[in-house]
Amino acid sequence: MGELGGLQKYLYWSERRVLQWLEGSDIKIPKPSQQKLTTPNFGNFAPAIEISRPSCDVSKTKLAELFSRSLGKRIVSNLDSPAPIEFAQGVGSVLYGQFVSPDGEPLRALMYSRVEVENQDQVAVCLFGSMENLADFIADSEPVKKGWTASSAGDIELFLKTGEVDDGMYLDSVEDLAREAVKIACRQGETRPDRTDGYYRGFTYGETRDVAEWCAEIYWDVDLSETPCGPEEGHSRVLIGAPLWVRTPSLRSVYLYSEYTKREWQNISQDAQQVVRESFWKRLQGALRIMRK
Repeated sequence: MGELGGLQKYLYWSERRVLQWLEGSDIKIPKPSQQKLTTPNFGNFAPAIEISRPSCDVSKTKLAELFSRSLGKRIVSNLDSPAPIEFAQGVGSVLYGQFVSPDGEPLRALMYSRVEVENQDQVAVCLFGSMENLADFIADSEPVKKGWTASSAGDIELFLKTGEVDDGMYLDSVEDLAREAVKIACRQGETRPDRTDGYYRGFTYGETRDVAEWCAEIYWDVDLSETPCGPEEGHSRVLIGAPLWVRTPSLRSVYLYSEYTKREWQNISQDAQQVVRESFWKRLQGALRIMRK
């Protein structure tokens, strides 16, 4: 997947993971070049002096490009691909907040994206990362620290550290893990069942609409479509992993909830819903034209 064009704004960047992968794959990372500067020669008063200094560091975008190229076909953007998916990437809306303990203390950064695949199934991408890797302007926008928290947070945190689901207090299987991860990503912090919009949830920073480009390492790829309980929150497949980066070509697509009043947010949400309705009707009209042919 290519870049979105223009200067990339990184909302989340895990340099440690990216560099570890590149070094482990024996990928040579370009070193900062030496830049030579020579002062003017003013004869006997001030002879010319040559100064050598390193140029700017290798950019995040360059490292991301090397990372994606090194993975080749192992990184997929079609989330309808056969399981298991090891690395995934996509472009769309991303909700970002905090994954908190049962008493509301931040444990990790939490990112969630809902992806619709060709058969109209929904895939939940639930990503748990480091708070230190969030862009400063996001981490500095304090979310409301109240609302629903998950009793299973301790078990999920243990899984994120060990990579195993081992008869925890709340999680007994990978299916349990997937369902709890989706509930947390979609509903953690809500105070009323009819207020699932991220704006009304605690522990949630904001969202990036439509154009956010994300890339992640996937730990577990869980199919819920054939389970007795079926999909969770409408998701038939759940990907759980760690974000490598989330970026956008424009900060205008980033909405920090702390910057908007309820009235302002209602207007923004209504505009977004209108766009969704128009997009649906355009797709429907296109399908009808194909059927008539």
